[in-house]
Amino acid sequence: MACGMRLLATAALALTLAAPAAARESPEWTFCDFGVDPQAGFIGIQNWEKSGKEVGIAVALYGPGGRGAELAQRFAAVAACDTALASPDLASADRFRRSSLLQARAAHRIAAGDTAAALADLDSAAAAVPAGLDAIERARSVDLSIALLRAAALARQGDAATAVRIAGEAAAVRPWNNDFQSVVAHLLEGIPGSDAVARQVADRRARLDPDAIELRAKLRQAQGDFGGASADWRQVRPAVTEPTTLRLPIEGARPYESGSVPLMLVQASRVGEAALAAAFAGDAATARHWLVHGRAAAAAAPPQKLPTLGPGRSVPALAGITKASIDEEFVSQAALVEAAILFQAGRVAEARAAVAALRTTLPGAAVAQALARIAGQPAPPQAKGIDPRLMFGLLPRYDGPGATAMIPVGGALGGLLGIKLPDPSTMQRDGYADSNFFRPSGFGDRPLKGGNGRTIGFSGQASSRHAVEEMTLLRAAEVAVAAGHGHFRIDRRADYVRTLTVSINGSGGDSSPDGFVTNLDIVYTDAPDDRTIMAADVLAALGPLYRRP
Repeated sequence: MACGMRLLATAALALTLAAPAAARESPEWTFCDFGVDPQAGFIGIQNWEKSGKEVGIAVALYGPGGRGAELAQRFAAVAACDTALASPDLASADRFRRSSLLQARAAHRIAAGDTAAALADLDSAAAAVPAGLDAIERARSVDLSIALLRAAALARQGDAATAVRIAGEAAAVRPWNNDFQSVVAHLLEGIPGSDAVARQVADRRARLDPDAIELRAKLRQAQGDFGGASADWRQVRPAVTEPTTLRLPIEGARPYESGSVPLMLVQASRVGEAALAAAFAGDAATARHWLVHGRAAAAAAPPQKLPTLGPGRSVPALAGITKASIDEEFVSQAALVEAAILFQAGRVAEARAAVAALRTTLPGAAVAQALARIAGQPAPPQAKGIDPRLMFGLLPRYDGPGATAMIPVGGALGGLLGIKLPDPSTMQRDGYADSNFFRPSGFGDRPLKGGNGRTIGFSGQASSRHAVEEMTLLRAAEVAVAAGHGHFRIDRRADYVRTLTVSINGSGGDSSPDGFVTNLDIVYTDAPDDRTIMAADVLAALGPLYRRP
């Protein structure tokens, strides 16, 4: 009971200390910039999930049942931003939040097509950033956010060349941050003429995240580099012929619940895409092997066990996914791949006749590209890009000294609660510290089972997800060097939000975000390739930024 009361008192204190920030937060403010308040600090983070902040912003605001859809029925986005920016609660000293709101209004304006006004907002957002900030941290955070939003606006205006240049320069500022590189990659998908920069970003991501190898394979394939794409498809995990997770949207999902259900199956479209890359690369044997084994694996897969969704909720797409439909798609994929093999062998007329007889309705960019290639036509455009509103929410915020309004707890109060909130002068760039019993933040590592490497983990109660990711990579480089190796490869990564659940007498309560976690499985190697990381490069880039206290 004493423990429960102590937790309850801690929660009450958090609510009390958070009150000043929460009091000024209105629905208009939340809808404008998703409540991304750079001065809220860790206490503010604990309430982010309910407003769809940095924690799962894409799902929480614009996914099925997200709060963005709810608020959109009450407010016009730009008008909500106007109200927030005109509020007397936005004191002149609170220039961090003013810059955030201006960036958010720019993102809403880009989405609405008003790019001239958006660019003016971004100029104002840059001017509103407080003077005297840590210059390096500002360049790596708020300046990057403004730059990428500017690139999005210019691309929407038709100035693709300048947009690509700005995006490429921004990507080079944080080359070791997988989360940031992924935002740049999605932005470049919607900008013509971005192939060279997109390849650079894809190469960085392939080093930082094993899951990004498949994304690089698709990019290489779209750019006509079938040899490189086929090589990447050989490395993907799960392997080409193994089951992967397909997420299907739930109709009638309620707010703050997952808007999709996972379905594990061998996807004929994925196997076919890889087989097309091999076929156009001249490797007919591998293309056929993947299709034969993929089809057999799909036929042998056990029945799916789906969760109970409850009344009023369904997954309409499930009705069209049966073993018969999957097998039928495999047959069509195999016929298309055989046409690609004929085309690659120089038997163009036969390939075109085979495609004409197919009458295929297979989905996917790879199929459209293959059909166009065989027909001698230009590939159809596949530009997608990223919603600038989501991009704003995913971009880094300022993490340096002076970014937070933290209140250290010490003396009798700190002793009573057994806590000490982080000192704002050391919580971020100086927060590179080992964990201890009283502060569940910092590093941990253990040997890989049966492997030449280690699992490196960092749990950062006070840091942003971007800082946590980089600090974990820096620690991995240190561990590799200490083990006598100049290179390492990331074989698995996991980035997630840590949550805290307050319970009293065993009864569970609400869960709140409690910081960010990154775990990396690294394997030492002295044979560099396009997926290995040179430890010295990481140490040189990140070592000066994250200092041990």
